[in-house]
Amino acid sequence: MKVSAKKTSAHAGKVAFIALGFFCAFSLCIQSGLQADLQAGDIKKMLIRLALVAFISLALAWRLRNMQLGSALGLRRSLFSLFFLFVLFAPLLGQFSFLGKSIKDVTVQLAGERQGMLHQVVHVVRLFPEAYQKYMDQHFKVPGWYVQLNALIKVHVFDFSPNNNITKGQNGFYFEGMGSSRVEKDLVETFDNIADYMGQIPFTEEELRQWKITLEERSYWLKTRGADYVFVLAPTKAFVYPEYLPKAIQNVRGDSRYAQLSQYLQKYADIHFIDLLPPLLEAKKKKADSLLFYKTDFHWNFYGAFIAYQTMLERMQGFFPLYRFDVPQINDFDLKINEHWAHERFMYMLGLPLTWHRNEHHVTMIPKKGGLYEAAKDLPPDGIYDVYPPVRKLTAPDGKSMEARLIFNPAAPIPSIVLLGDSFLEKCVYFFSANAKRVLNFRTVVNFPLEIFHFEHPSIVIQEILNMFILRPPPDNPDQMKLEYYKNKFLALRSKSLLNKTWAATGDDSALPKEVPLGQLTQPKSYEVRSTMLRLEAEATGQLQIRLLDGMGKAVITQVVPLTQGINTVYFGLPASSVALVELKPQSQRFGVHLLELEVRTDNPIP
Repeated sequence: MKVSAKKTSAHAGKVAFIALGFFCAFSLCIQSGLQADLQAGDIKKMLIRLALVAFISLALAWRLRNMQLGSALGLRRSLFSLFFLFVLFAPLLGQFSFLGKSIKDVTVQLAGERQGMLHQVVHVVRLFPEAYQKYMDQHFKVPGWYVQLNALIKVHVFDFSPNNNITKGQNGFYFEGMGSSRVEKDLVETFDNIADYMGQIPFTEEELRQWKITLEERSYWLKTRGADYVFVLAPTKAFVYPEYLPKAIQNVRGDSRYAQLSQYLQKYADIHFIDLLPPLLEAKKKKADSLLFYKTDFHWNFYGAFIAYQTMLERMQGFFPLYRFDVPQINDFDLKINEHWAHERFMYMLGLPLTWHRNEHHVTMIPKKGGLYEAAKDLPPDGIYDVYPPVRKLTAPDGKSMEARLIFNPAAPIPSIVLLGDSFLEKCVYFFSANAKRVLNFRTVVNFPLEIFHFEHPSIVIQEILNMFILRPPPDNPDQMKLEYYKNKFLALRSKSLLNKTWAATGDDSALPKEVPLGQLTQPKSYEVRSTMLRLEAEATGQLQIRLLDGMGKAVITQVVPLTQGINTVYFGLPASSVALVELKPQSQRFGVHLLELEVRTDNPIP
């Protein structure tokens, strides 16, 4: 009997000890709620909270009464179990008052939708689960400390990221992962950066061809308006620091979309193209102790942004010899370095406490007196860092207006530069004030905002696209730009004619409707663009239907174009597949049309 009494007493003591530990820990979780009850004088609610904590603590302690605490192994197991239960129940305990209020709110809302007690009860019972789930999705908040604890355990114990958008690398590096990101305004899309790093989602030939056409459309459109276009491809951090990617990713590497598009544009596209990856890798090699990207945040830091800016200027010196490009050097700046910096938004995404992770270097670049930036009007007084350029009102000759970010330097050599790009190019904006009297920055990810050019008439337009955004389908241009493309393309290919046929204006052979055979044309290359010109004479205003037929007589493309009385010149493109016939047919029999000339030109190098 004495042994049994001692054993019972020991069990009771152990239960009381464990319950007290749980009670103290869980009470900390609802500390803010208890303080609010005390300040409001609501002693009843405070006692209910404490009673619930005591009940759950006692129940858990009773379940754990047989744990062995004497041995080291038993102690470790016990502590781990206690910690697991604490983590499991803490968020729920922290929301005691919320849970009661939420049940009441949902019940009252549902009951108010019906008349009569019976109808109210049936309505609440039937719809409560779904309505309560919606309420919880909108209003339930996990305690901040719990989010941080969860992130700390995942990052520093289990070595993985708590956020799918972020991939935890080695040596404190983080990279883009798999998840949703904002593209343009309200457009949100999903990007699998991991698969791209490993070369598992390559471009198709048609996608590469479409990128080429889209960028050429922009370049030709600007050229006819007196501006030059430069397309810049910016790499994400994984391409500059692949050695810090998780080893599982490093072991499976293929051609990324970045590498594909860069090689394709350099070889086949008629645009001014700059690939920023090689100069960034070279800068990393020369100065290995200076990072070009933040370890945590995805962006390049201002040293990396400066290298990108220098590269753009040096390449444009070769593109546009008529302009003067003064290239600043790093010693033209004083560097102010904060050695205890952390990116707040990035840490919030991870859930890590900001105070414990101020381990980055943040560089502010301050132009020295008497240099290229001496006359710049809008440089931040503290130097070049994360400050947005001022927003100014632009007014067009017709009186219309819009707002855009614009900075001035009256002493700069180039009249106007427009910068189109994402947050990577935004870090370069102030650097460009050494080069242009007006630097206009418009944030866009992949699209081409035509409205800007109603207000600004730039000398050079630089458009940057980040590697991540080429994982989406190729962008589409406005119809206005597409309509001009094949004309501009045809005129640019003066010495590359594949086929040229002419007809006498008065002969029956030239009268429409007519089928013109193209059998002598070979199958086009996958990267090839063929532009066709038709010269026709119409007796009156009307419309012409153009059909491109394959070898089986099937229409590949059909389009209708307007004609005016007299000589007309029409331009259109041939598809990437072979075409056997061009069928030309007036939409009305009331007027005659005669074909004078048909010519096909190609951008494929002719042997």
